[in-house]
Amino acid sequence: MIVLTGGGGLLGNAFKKILPNELYPTSKQLNLRNQIDVSNYLSDSKIDTVIHLAAKVGGVKANTDFVSDFYTYNSEINQKVLDYARIAKAKKVVSLLSTCVYPDAPYVTFPLTEDQLHMGPPHSSNFGYAYAKRMIDVMSRANRLQYGCNFITAIPNNLYGESDNFDLENGHVIPAIIRKIWESKIFNKPENMELAVNLLNRLSGKKHSLYSSICLSKNGSTIWMHTEQDRKSTRLNSSHT
Repeated sequence: MIVLTGGGGLLGNAFKKILPNELYPTSKQLNLRNQIDVSNYLSDSKIDTVIHLAAKVGGVKANTDFVSDFYTYNSEINQKVLDYARIAKAKKVVSLLSTCVYPDAPYVTFPLTEDQLHMGPPHSSNFGYAYAKRMIDVMSRANRLQYGCNFITAIPNNLYGESDNFDLENGHVIPAIIRKIWESKIFNKPENMELAVNLLNRLSGKKHSLYSSICLSKNGSTIWMHTEQDRKSTRLNSSHT
């Protein structure tokens, strides 16, 4: 059986559409910062695979204002999930990273490729979150090398969709723009609508975002779950842009 952490989040809810019979504990049902809770949950003999989606996430403002909190919280849950999955002898762990883990522009070339992941620091606006997510790749590789664990990672596009965070202060740019457009329509403020649509148009071609359900659709994307020891990550790509 598969357990997917972060079951109440954006990608967790998208997964439920294609894997409806698996386990989706929410943060209220499973405290990933509590080692006893994580140990007890993953030691269930029915669980053989972990898809680690859970994370404390936010937009640029939240990442800048609470940079230490984002680093500490995400580092704690990532360490516990991988440690106790190994102890429980999970057959496979797939951990989801984020596009922000890549180094900032001076250190990389485009299009981004996985071999550039550790070639420089991430953007300063969210380095706490980015480093915490990047270290999942290091932890997964270390567990493969020392213990022979089948732990791998995947890096998706920027995602948006149902169950997203539409908060104007702490959400990501696409859901924040969607909320602006919705509020402009509800409160009859066409000038705000125009500003939001213009911003969305300016982002077109510069910021590649993917609807979460399309990302996981059988025809729209493929997850290559390579198990070779020398692989650092797998790709989570789509033919849709």
